[in-house]
Amino acid sequence: MNGPPVEIVVAIIRDGEGRMLLVRKRGTSAFMQPGGKGEPGEDDIAALAREIREELGCEVIADSVVLAGVFRAPAANERGREVVAQVYRVDLEGAPTAQAEIVEAMWIDPAAPGAIELAPLTRDHVLPLLAQSSPVADGGKWPDLAGRLVDGEHILPVRIYFEDTDFSGVVYHGSYVRFLERGRTDFLRLLGIGHDALDKGEHGEPLAFAVRRMTLDFLKPARIDDLVEVVTKPGEMTGARAVLAQTIRRGAETLVTAEVTVAMINANGQPRRWPETIRNKISGR
Repeated sequence: MNGPPVEIVVAIIRDGEGRMLLVRKRGTSAFMQPGGKGEPGEDDIAALAREIREELGCEVIADSVVLAGVFRAPAANERGREVVAQVYRVDLEGAPTAQAEIVEAMWIDPAAPGAIELAPLTRDHVLPLLAQSSPVADGGKWPDLAGRLVDGEHILPVRIYFEDTDFSGVVYHGSYVRFLERGRTDFLRLLGIGHDALDKGEHGEPLAFAVRRMTLDFLKPARIDDLVEVVTKPGEMTGARAVLAQTIRRGAETLVTAEVTVAMINANGQPRRWPETIRNKISGR
């Protein structure tokens, strides 16, 4: 890539039918998320509100703004450059209309966008995110059910219930293993990597993930009613294996750390190399 990445802030805007709004800017052919670059002194929310006001003639409803993730992708309008996008879910006040540098705005079904050219950010990150965490069928009712992707990490909130604890009232050590499994699964889910698709052979032959090694350090206990976060970050990928660094934290306190080696295997349990599409999604390419 040529030069440093371009930092932008963009919006996921849905209507009551679950459709998503995309725009096309003057002199370009790809449809993309509304938004753009911030100006000096602007924070993300102010920059996004200004861009939407200027380009769509609407106001962002302040208390609707939720960070959906931070993603890196090839720039649609600057050849050889990348964008690092702060992606927010927002609701609007008013009906959006194309203006300023926007020449076309359209609502699409995220599950079936049709034969239109899409910006890489929309195609490779936003649509898989919506397909996994907020399907049209539920109208986006639980947008953070599978957690969030933030700065290359996945964060999954977990509430501690009575069933998670032992006789002493603290979380049983085996419960943390379940929490870590949920974190890894939803990390892959938000990247658009589903167990069902692997099993059906959509990446060649039927494949599956298998934990090869897990090293855990139990540092502090969690207790009933605590809200903890499972943080998952990809590490080294070699051949058929990938290393994931995971942390369970309560606020600023680290409770558990884990290093998990995951292998890719076929239906007969034989190791297989990671499909390139999956490797690229996990490594953020």
